[in-house]
Amino acid sequence: MIKIKLAISFSALAVLFDVTVQTCCNYFYDTVGILSKVLHCMVFWADKEDVLKNLPKCFNRYKCTRVVLDCFEVAIEKSKCIQCRVRSYSHYKKNNTAKFLVLITPSGLVSHMCPAFGGRASDKCITEHSGIYQLCDPGDGIMVDIGYDIDQECLDNMLKLIRPTFLRKSRQFTRAESVECAKIARARVHVERLIQRIRQYQILKNKVPWCIIPYLDDIAVIVSALVN
Repeated sequence: MIKIKLAISFSALAVLFDVTVQTCCNYFYDTVGILSKVLHCMVFWADKEDVLKNLPKCFNRYKCTRVVLDCFEVAIEKSKCIQCRVRSYSHYKKNNTAKFLVLITPSGLVSHMCPAFGGRASDKCITEHSGIYQLCDPGDGIMVDIGYDIDQECLDNMLKLIRPTFLRKSRQFTRAESVECAKIARARVHVERLIQRIRQYQILKNKVPWCIIPYLDDIAVIVSALVN
């Protein structure tokens, strides 16, 4: 827990607990998998009735919203493998990153944390592999940011896409469009706040060493459960 919360090096932890560095690493790697399985029940897909019962006022205009989703990236150490470097390089962050898609209820509860992708993966690609279209019921609303081009996928699965309006070329927003964008942004801020709480755990805020990459999915589940 100290490693996850504060991202202290294994060498420092070995001194604190009076064990060898290798023993410290072994304890961490073994426990992370077990702890992820134990806490996985804390990250669950909420029923539609529970979502409606806990709907914040800013979602009154979007009562069909079942889930709000967004991606966040975690900086990782460069791999010696060129192929791994290419797959994990994020042009947005100008760094090698691991990318997570987090799904939350309108009330701010993590309902699903998708496995990590390389920073090169697009938001659309990660959303397709998340299984969200199968989790939602027909008629449910999905609230996303402007960058999510999933109109056709939502249409095919009979889902309502709630997204700020795109600014087309050589024109300005109308007053109605500006008001609508502001209301969606006011509702979407819940997912930004939740990502901020996730990043309070320093292991997902600082650059992740390559030796911890295989355990990153388990760490994300643990952090999500603790945030909930």
